[in-house]
Amino acid sequence: MVGPRTAPGTHPFDLKICSHNVNGLNVPQKRTMAFSDYAKQKIDILLLQETHFSNSSTPKYISKHYPQTYLASSSTKTKGVAILIAKNVKFLLKQQFLDPDGRYVILTGLLQNHLTTLASVYASNSSKKVFFKKIFNKLAQLSEGRLIVGGDFNTTLNNNLDRSRDVRAGTLPNIQIHDSTYLTRCLNTDNLVDVWREKHPIDRDYSYYSSVHASYSRIDFIFTKSTLVDYVCTAKIHDITWSDHGLVEAVFANWDEVRGHGCWRLNESLLLDKDICAEVSTTLRDYFNTNTLEDTSVAIRWDAHKAVVRGILIKHAAIRKKSRETKTQQLSQRLHDLAIAHKRNPTPTTGHENSADSSPFGQSGLRFGKD
Repeated sequence: MVGPRTAPGTHPFDLKICSHNVNGLNVPQKRTMAFSDYAKQKIDILLLQETHFSNSSTPKYISKHYPQTYLASSSTKTKGVAILIAKNVKFLLKQQFLDPDGRYVILTGLLQNHLTTLASVYASNSSKKVFFKKIFNKLAQLSEGRLIVGGDFNTTLNNNLDRSRDVRAGTLPNIQIHDSTYLTRCLNTDNLVDVWREKHPIDRDYSYYSSVHASYSRIDFIFTKSTLVDYVCTAKIHDITWSDHGLVEAVFANWDEVRGHGCWRLNESLLLDKDICAEVSTTLRDYFNTNTLEDTSVAIRWDAHKAVVRGILIKHAAIRKKSRETKTQQLSQRLHDLAIAHKRNPTPTTGHENSADSSPFGQSGLRFGKD
């Protein structure tokens, strides 16, 4: 649970960033309701898609809660993206890049005194590979400092976990599989991490419901560099309410203290797991078969393959960590229950169950040294 907001310039400052496909904000009543909702949730930075503002009909005033507003709109009331920054957040703009077709907006500037790049992206439904290549090239060219990207990418990353069961039971069109593969490749090449999946490695949740196909999917994401992902304390997908997409949330703890760069270290115990080694081997074989020299240079292929391996190992490290934390919580609860039972009935039997050797922690093999 994130604590109360703190004033800019004080510590700690937990930065709450949300990405949301709003399905149109031209109706004033809907716009007022939406930003009132965002403000109540104390969202610091909004990355919005499908605002449906046109170049000639952009509202002069958006919200008192978010005085810094950056919009990219098209010539018609379709598409449209935005980045809005709350009044309690200190942001000094350096540069802005607005797509004339309303597909992306990229900002660079000082966010709480740290050089940061923010991007809101709305991917096209067609020619996704072309669009992905364009937007990730733009990000590689323009981004500075810390990087956070949010958007509706109209593509799932993991077709097994990111689609509802009835869809997974069928066969997906090849184009959807290829789009997912290419988007994953772009992320690996740029060392970007899917924040929600990093915090929920084996969970299922969805950000969009298609009434036409009667199916759910997770196509809305927040991406950040692997050097920042450890500072994400919360990542969640909200319920679908007044839009047809659920809001995606990520909270970066102690933003003022986040290191700009870090060094990832391999947990060598992962290499003792035969299943993990087999997954790495299979993934690398598929990677080099898919990424031929005709598509990319040798240097890019080599750098990207390391990111692919790192992604697999980070995923399994997260799964192990979650398993350990779950077990620790269960043991703590069991120990607490035994302590309560012994307090209510302080007999030798209950006391023995709560002893160092007979307690859940003792039986699990966990030991703690003396101070």
